[in-house]
Amino acid sequence: MVESEISEVSSKGADDDVEDGTVITNVNGVYIRQEQSGDVDVNSRPRHLRFSPSRSTICIRTHYVDMAVQQDQKSYVKHGVKRVHVSRSGMVVSDSNCITSMDHYGRIVSSTKDAIVLYHQP
Repeated sequence: MVESEISEVSSKGADDDVEDGTVITNVNGVYIRQEQSGDVDVNSRPRHLRFSPSRSTICIRTHYVDMAVQQDQKSYVKHGVKRVHVSRSGMVVSDSNCITSMDHYGRIVSSTKDAIVLYHQP
């Protein structure tokens, strides 16, 4: 049952091959582009996904959340006013009321006055 549905949907897709080796496919309004380097974009508005094995990065954007794993071992998640940024040196967490920073050992480095920090050191 599922295989026949997959075959039906994929047969409706329109493929384009670009001279540089890029393959572009559109299946039911979902735009998929794969570059020769292996990087893949999937766009189904308002959702956009980008996977880049050549740069070791991932980016996911929707109307609800924006998140990424970036080069140089950095990542972030954003949801409305709430944010988390992580790198090798530490982490920053924020919302509309407070910002708290933590170093790479898990120690709180700074925090705004409104933050209530519950921290347990093992």
